[in-house]
This record gives sequence, C-alpha cells and structure tokens, in this order.
Amino acid sequence: MDSKSSIPSLKDLSAQRIRQALLDFKYDKKPATLMPRLAKGYSDAELAAVAEYLSRN
Repeated sequence: MDSKSSIPSLKDLSAQRIRQALLDFKYDKKPATLMPRLAKGYSDAELAAVAEYLSRN
C-alpha cells in the first residue's frame, strides 16, 4: 500500500481473503462506513464471484 493511500491494494490478495473480507463487512464483523451497506446488497455466492474476479485482475 502506498503510504499516501488509505485504500489497501487488492493486487496480491487471494480470492479467499477478499471473499472473507466482503463477508466480514456484510455480517458486521469488520467496521467501515460504506462497505457494509454495499456488501449487504449481495448474496454470499455473489460476493464469492466478485472476490474471484478481483483476485484475477
């Protein structure tokens, strides 16, 4: 992560790690302002698909 950025890079994260982070946001296990609201709009399977896609790019 760039020292000037507060947004972590997804570049080297596995699909599993991204998926778990998204599920943690969805089920209020990880505090944030916007991500929990966004994650709650998707099923667990949809979040897994997003994680898989993001881990490839």
